[in-house]
Formats: sequence, C-alpha cells, structure tokens
Amino acid sequence: MAKTQYEQRYSKYVHYFCHVDSGKLVYPKDTDDNYSTYGSFFLIGGSVKADYIIHAYDNGIFTELTLTQDKRNSNFFVATHKKYGKFVFHAEQVEHWNIEVNYNQKSYSVLRRLRPWNESKFESVCKMNDFYIVGFANLDDGEQ
Repeated sequence: MAKTQYEQRYSKYVHYFCHVDSGKLVYPKDTDDNYSTYGSFFLIGGSVKADYIIHAYDNGIFTELTLTQDKRNSNFFVATHKKYGKFVFHAEQVEHWNIEVNYNQKSYSVLRRLRPWNESKFESVCKMNDFYIVGFANLDDGEQ
C-alpha cells in the first residue's frame, strides 16, 4: 500500500494530540468545531526508542531533525538544528494513562509526552524564525 503524500512527511512515532476530557487524547480534527484546548507532542510505539525523526518547517522549508535520547537521563531527548542549536525536550512518562492510538491499521501505546525543557527559548526561536515542529495529526492530504 503506497503512503500518501502526508504520511511520507510525518514521523509515524511522533504524534500531535489534543487533550479532551480527563486524560483522553484525540487528533485535532477529531475535536468538536470551535473546541479550544491545548495539544502536545507524544511518542507512540511498543517501547521507547533511542532516537526518532521529527519534522519541522523552517521559514516554509520542510526539514527533518533527529531527536536523540540523552545517554545520561532517558527522560530527555535532544534535537540539534544546524542554524538554531540544540533543543532539549523532557519526555514525561505516560504509561499510567494506558492510552492506545490506532494508526495505519495498527494499535500503538502512547509512551511519552514531549515538552521543551526551555520553553521560552524554544518559543522565541519559533516566533523569530517562522520555525515550528510538526507531528502526525491524522489529516488528509489537503488539510494543514
């Protein structure tokens, strides 16, 4: 089965979910119209891997970054961008939520929630440079 253009551009292990109800996660398109909530990036899979490919847009140009687990502390991952430097993400364990997601006809566990360790630096770089990270959000090819 051929991947759609959308699936080729997004990591199958880094997903973007919105928080609805207590502890329930859904893709943004699965929320009600005009629903307002916060979202987060999550790692999904059978177990936590040592590295992941994450995707970003830098001034409108698609780019891939490698998110690598810190050898000293498995709760942190680092992505290095050649122009903006290192971004450290805290990977909060969420196994206690016992959440599964169906993606590409397979069921995966939600393993960790990713949050920038230095949120102000991350947001500053994003705003000043039209830079943002994207996760799989289960959109159709025509949606953004």
